Amino acid sequence: MNIVGYIEATNATNKTPKTHTMTNKVKVQVETFIDLLGAVKAASLSELYKLEKRVDRHFNAGTLSLEGFFVLDVLIMEEIAAFNSLVK
Repeated sequence: MNIVGYIEATNATNKTPKTHTMTNKVKVQVETFIDLLGAVKAASLSELYKLEKRVDRHFNAGTLSLEGFFVLDVLIMEEIAAFNSLVK
């Protein structure tokens, strides 16, 4: 199951997984991904740089899956590029 599957298996209103087969580690990774995704979408440019380091720390600690890391890293880079294109 990839990260899209995790999100689909998660109730967006209360963030509790619908499936009972998920391990605690996967639950933590999904909740971390959802929290960071919301933070990235609402972040200013300076906050994006801080979030990039936060994503790295979560991945290194094992609280963010490899798929979640890739998705968030690409999203942060796209958001930073969008901010930079507005300035130039």
